[in-house]
This record gives sequence, structure tokens and C-alpha cells, in this order.
Amino acid sequence: MKNKLLYLCFAALFCGAVGCDAVKDAACGADGNASGAPCGTLTCTHSLEIEVLLAGDDPFPTGMYSFDVIAPDGSEYWLDCILLRPEGPLECSLGDTELLSAAAHRDGFEMLLHIVGAPPHLWLTVSYNDTPIGTRRIAPDYAQERPNGAHCEPVCYTGDSAIAVAFW
Repeated sequence: MKNKLLYLCFAALFCGAVGCDAVKDAACGADGNASGAPCGTLTCTHSLEIEVLLAGDDPFPTGMYSFDVIAPDGSEYWLDCILLRPEGPLECSLGDTELLSAAAHRDGFEMLLHIVGAPPHLWLTVSYNDTPIGTRRIAPDYAQERPNGAHCEPVCYTGDSAIAVAFW
């Protein structure tokens, strides 16, 4: 009995230190949750949303917009869009559309770039009609959420940041 109690205490400490995916026993609950409560089965997609703001009081002009992203590992991703009317919509069809999407909001006064993933940092260049109008290194803070319970996997990361661009 004494050995079993010591084992359960060690397992509970181990579970709290490294998470319960590594140990599935009575101390962590049969499903691997440190609280002993069952974990859900939800999954998540990490994401980052970058607000692109135009310096000044005018809406974004109509034309072609390109978003070029360089990830921490040097991988490059891009998205080409067209804004046909100042109030939108921003239509994007060329590039890495499975990882990047963009939209115009607030009657043409802001654009939102949505990135699938949670990079610790990245470089973003925004171009208008093939002319770069803003480049910035972005290192966002991420909110963490555990959709299946406080001690359950996965941990989902969502972040946001902003970049101001200017035409002149």
C-alpha cells in the first residue's frame, strides 16, 4: 500500500510537471487529464490576425495589393489581392491561399491579413501596385486556450498585431 501511494504521488507530480500525455494512470485520470475529469476531443488551428492600417484619414485606394510573409525558418508566403472599390471587398485569389487570407473592413479604412499558424515572429511586406508601402517585423503575443479543459490538449494559440502603411 505504501509503495502504491508513493507511486501515485510521484505520478501526480510528474503529471503536473510535464502534462498528462506522457503518463496515463489513476493519478492523471484514464484519459490523461491531470484533474481526473474527461477531456474533450476538439481540435484547433493556430492563427494570427494582422491589422493593416493606412496612415492618414483616407481609405485604401483601389488597385492591386500584395502581402509577402517571411516565416522564421526563411519560408516565404504571398497573397495577391485586388480592391475594386474603396469600400471593398478585397478579392484575393493568387498565392498561398491555404495559409493566408485577407479582407477589407471599416469601409476601406483597414485590411485584415489572417495567417494560419502561430509563428513567434515574421516579416510582413505590404505592396500596392507592385510598390512596397510597408515592411515590418512582427512578434505577436498569443492568447492560449485549451478547448478540451484546463489540463487537456491541445493548446490553441491566437494572436493579433498591426502594421501601419503609407503611400507617400
